[in-house]
Amino acid sequence: MQAVRSLWSLKRPNGPALFEALGVPRFPLMISIVSSRSASFHLSQLREWIISEWGKTDPFEGVYDDLVVPPPLLVVDDRQLLGGLTFTNAPVRSTDRIGLWINALFVLPKHRRCGIGSKLVAEAEVEASGVSVDDIFVYTDVPDFYQKLGWSIVDDAGTNTTLRKRIV
Repeated sequence: MQAVRSLWSLKRPNGPALFEALGVPRFPLMISIVSSRSASFHLSQLREWIISEWGKTDPFEGVYDDLVVPPPLLVVDDRQLLGGLTFTNAPVRSTDRIGLWINALFVLPKHRRCGIGSKLVAEAEVEASGVSVDDIFVYTDVPDFYQKLGWSIVDDAGTNTTLRKRIV
């Protein structure tokens, strides 16, 4: 796997004044998504953010029940970690199989609504295709975000929704 999965300029949908107020520099940031294999020093920071946001988390990588769990994806600029996405495996409801799931998607608040989360999910789909799964799942309280990215609702159980994306 390449160290850098994708590279792009951070979108600035609300104009430079908002970004200056948030402490984001005026010039476009070059953002990259990297595998944690090549930037493992950021993993402890990502783990801290995830635990702070949601509590205890599954291990970030490994092989469970013969299903390879890809390493986390990290979003970095030349100065810092901006966010990341982690995977896990878990049973798929109403089946007898274990599926690949997005365990956590986190972007620093000042960098949200700039396309980083969407890029991470797109790269997660690429990673899922690399471990030979037919679908990837997520259990989330923001189903609209995933539906805009082509994910389908599997189960809507109140406050959280399970969605699936077919990997072709």
